[in-house]
Order: sequence, then C-alpha cells, then structure tokens
Amino acid sequence: MSSHLLPPTGNAAPTQNQLLVETLTDRILAMRKQELQYNIRHYVRNITGGSDADITENNWREKIVTWTFSVVDFFDLAREVVAFSLSLFDRFLATRGNRCNGNSALLISLTTLHIAIKLNERRRIKLSTLANLGRGQFGPKHIEEMEWIILTTLGWRVHPPTAVAFVSNLLSFLPEVHPAIKNDIYELAKYLTELSVCDAFFVDIPASTIAYASILNVMEELRQFGRSYLPSRVRDRFVRNLSEKVYMDHTSVDVVHARHELRTKYAASLRAYAQEESVVFGQQAHQQRGTADDASRTSSKGSIKGGLTGRSRSRSGSYDSAGSWSRYSASPQVHRRSRHRARSPSCSTLRNRASTSPSVTSVQ
Repeated sequence: MSSHLLPPTGNAAPTQNQLLVETLTDRILAMRKQELQYNIRHYVRNITGGSDADITENNWREKIVTWTFSVVDFFDLAREVVAFSLSLFDRFLATRGNRCNGNSALLISLTTLHIAIKLNERRRIKLSTLANLGRGQFGPKHIEEMEWIILTTLGWRVHPPTAVAFVSNLLSFLPEVHPAIKNDIYELAKYLTELSVCDAFFVDIPASTIAYASILNVMEELRQFGRSYLPSRVRDRFVRNLSEKVYMDHTSVDVVHARHELRTKYAASLRAYAQEESVVFGQQAHQQRGTADDASRTSSKGSIKGGLTGRSRSRSGSYDSAGSWSRYSASPQVHRRSRHRARSPSCSTLRNRASTSPSVTSVQ
C-alpha cells in the first residue's frame, strides 16, 4: 500500500486506493479500540485464601497450551483457535484471581476450546468427543454448565481481535513488495504470534503490540538475506505508515519489550528444533544401520527382496501427546499439516530452522 497517497483536495473525488487506505485505517483503529475491552486487567480479581494454586506459579498453563495445539492440529483446525481459547481461559481465570485446582483447570480449558471451536470453525467437534479427552472425569453436561458460567462471567465478550488478525491487517500498509515476500513475512510473523500464546508474559500485552513486534522481528531476521530482499526503505515506509495512520510507535516500551521476549522464544524454538532433529537423525541412522545389516545377512543367503526396508521418516514438528498433560487422554501422534509452502528459497531456509510447533518449547 503506497504511503505517499495524499488526501483528496478541493472537489476531487477520492481514488480507489485512497478509499482502501481509509477503510483499512478505520478497521485497525476499531480493532485497537475493541482490544481494550478484552484487556485482562479488566478481569483481574484479588482473591486470597483457599487451597487452590496460582496457575501463574506453575506450568499448568504451558501444558494447557501444548495440549490445545495438539488437539487443534489433530482435528485439522485453524491454529488461531488456540489464541481464542486461551483468551477466554486467561480472562476467566483472572476473575478468579488466577487460582484453581487441577480438575478446574482441565474443565475450564476443555470448555474454552469448545467455545472457540464453535465460534470460529465451520467444522463441528462433538461435545462428547471433547469430553472424552478428559479421560471420563467430565461429561458433556459438565462442559455445558461451565460454558454458561464462563460466558456470563466474561459478559459474553468472546470475539477478541487476535494477533494473527492484526498481522494480516497491518501488513496491508506494507509498501509494494513481491507477493511472495509479503507472504513470507505473514507466515513467519504468524508463527511468532503462536509462540506468544505459549508464554504467560504476553497475557496482558495487547494483540496489536504482539503483531507489530512479530512483524518487526521478521523484517529484522530477513535482512540476513540481503538488502535487495527487503530494502530498508520498505521497512521505514511501513513503520511511518503505521505511525501516521494508526498511531503505532515502533519505539514504544511495550513494543520493544515484546520484541525482546519474542526473540527469546524464537531462539528457544530453534534450540528445541535442533535437538529434535538430532534425535530424529540418530534414530534414522540407527534404523538404517540395522536394516542394512539385516539386508546384508539376507543377501548372504541369496534371498534379497526389494532392497532396504523398514526406513522410517519422522516428521519434524510431530507431537506425541503421550507427553502431554497427564490429566488428558493421550491422542494418536499428531502431525501438523505442512504450512511451509515457501515461495522463495531464502525464507524456506529460515522456516526450516524453526520448530514447526511452538508448543514444543513451551514445556521444556
């Protein structure tokens, strides 16, 4: 989107591009106003006493995020559903002073996922199917009862603007670049927003701030591929557009802090991915050696049929839910569908360096 477009003067009719800019500007400003209503600080209650634990002081939330991503991937749902579910979960727990026991956390997370799927997916998952994930601790009736409690407690505010939605709209102000490059920025920024869901640090950070920080970090990362890939003038114009149109400051304390935390999460995901690849490589090498030995022994008897067999390729980013929260039933191994349809080799290389599942690093 061109930043040098000038408002119409005199009686001149606005151009189509100018109308589009105005529409996008109004949309983002409306989303930023809307997200204020979903700020978790509006829901925080100071509750003392009782035997329930503070969910922010243990790893329950991280395990909940991990499990939610695995369920969403298993049922082939949009990963943005996780952000909707955790928004409901975090805000509802805030009204309880972030205090609950394990059974409550389980039921609440099942229910918020149920609500998020109903509101954001055309595909319906049976309530009984979700209830079965709780290993029989809860039935559909329990989830329905908790659904009413959550909805009324949150004042029926169930449509928060997500960081992914902001990424998509903010990139509309990116000056003319090749569609493949813009898609690369979008996909990688979306990945960073998924990482942010895993970390409780971002619970009270506005989604627009997370989105902006994600885009800026991606642009910074892409510089390693040369100035021609994403010229500095493009980034500068993008930053200026957002400052002038929607009043977003890339130097604000919130954006700077969010960028730092996202870098930390991204670096952790790279380390986790490297460790995972090392394990997979070792397993494959061991299997190949064993298969080769078997083939050699068979060959000595003159009965080779079909060459090497039994070779297994383990997809990076697959998630074995046997390691998920023990309170949830173990689902089959979840293989996240490939979203790495890179259109440029350079960005494909960057993507392959990152873990394809942000939930991996959240439970280390």
